[in-house]
Amino acid sequence: MRGREPDIAHIVAAAAMPALVRVNAAIASLLLAVSSLRIFGGADLTPLSEPLPFHAYPFLAITLFGWAWAHVRSRPVKGTPQR
Repeated sequence: MRGREPDIAHIVAAAAMPALVRVNAAIASLLLAVSSLRIFGGADLTPLSEPLPFHAYPFLAITLFGWAWAHVRSRPVKGTPQR
């Protein structure tokens, strides 16, 4: 998966991700799925429509920051001895 952006389902399923990131990813995916179904059903939604999808974006942002943090902390720092 190197060099590719993850989708939310892979973040939820990855045991390597911290539990908080996985829970946030699950919440974000559910909220965005409901928003998608409402749009396909004909609802007139904008990104600022409340309650959805407006309340889904904080969970998505936390998930993306958590994903990046997990990958940054898993990389070895140059100049440190390998275990």
